[in-house]
Amino acid sequence: MKGQLTIFVVLGILIVLAMAGFILYGTKSTNNAAPEFTLQMNGIKDCAQAASTSALLSIGLQGGRIYPINSEWSFSGKYGYAVFNDSVIVPSRSNVEMDMETFVGTSLKLCGKNYVDSVNLNIINISVDDNVTWVKGEYVAFIGEKSFSGSFVKKYDVRLGYILDSVKTYAYNSLNRSFIVLSPADFEVYSIRLNKDAILFRLSDLKSVIDGNVYEFDFILPDNVKINGSGIFVESLKRNLTVGERFYHKLNYTGTNLTFDAITTEFDVVNGSVDWTPRFPGNYSVKIVARNSNEDFSSGFLEFNVQ
Repeated sequence: MKGQLTIFVVLGILIVLAMAGFILYGTKSTNNAAPEFTLQMNGIKDCAQAASTSALLSIGLQGGRIYPINSEWSFSGKYGYAVFNDSVIVPSRSNVEMDMETFVGTSLKLCGKNYVDSVNLNIINISVDDNVTWVKGEYVAFIGEKSFSGSFVKKYDVRLGYILDSVKTYAYNSLNRSFIVLSPADFEVYSIRLNKDAILFRLSDLKSVIDGNVYEFDFILPDNVKINGSGIFVESLKRNLTVGERFYHKLNYTGTNLTFDAITTEFDVVNGSVDWTPRFPGNYSVKIVARNSNEDFSSGFLEFNVQ
């Protein structure tokens, strides 16, 4: 009888130990799975936020568009026109919102392939305001038979709506042959003649920042759309110069019988040419104004970094 009792006691102890071990192992496994799952969900979140950043940069580089530009609306399939066939084709805020939502949603599904079995989207909302562009997303991620919900919100200090409106207004006024300047208080605008038919404008919004850099927006006006009623155009440029070394450059411009004024005491512009030997290091920003006999005018900006 004692022997049987001893056996039952031993079996009871073994069962208790087994249960304790099972509970301990299960708890340990759960604890191990938690950090792994957190890493997976953070990976999806980081990937989605990178996608929204990429979308914003593409919009800036391609005149308000993310997806491949209609070949007729672009220069070499790269830069987007703001005016084409006498029509303003700057995308609206709602079109940009829809493109970004599609791009980020597609990217989020692709992100899931690297971290989980699949991702179902509950909502992707993107709003293009005057002051900022922000992204909101909610999704369900599936790992095996389990599902987990997640969300991400990314806020950007990019005044995309304000930029789109400003570029559209500039394009309309250029098309109607009336003169308008994108406010230098808000923007720095540089122009580059791509060929005899196209001028690229690069707008840097000093109040918009993405990844620590000033946000840039590129767009093209065809050369048959004059910058103002008189057809005057003066290029803008940036150059790195050295103290004591002569800089000579003949500006690209359109118009006849023009006089040039350089808003600086450092040098004059004679017959459309800059001839300057800098004496001191520093950053110089010089506005160049070209006028004809009717007092029609246009401006360009020269930026020099002298070392």
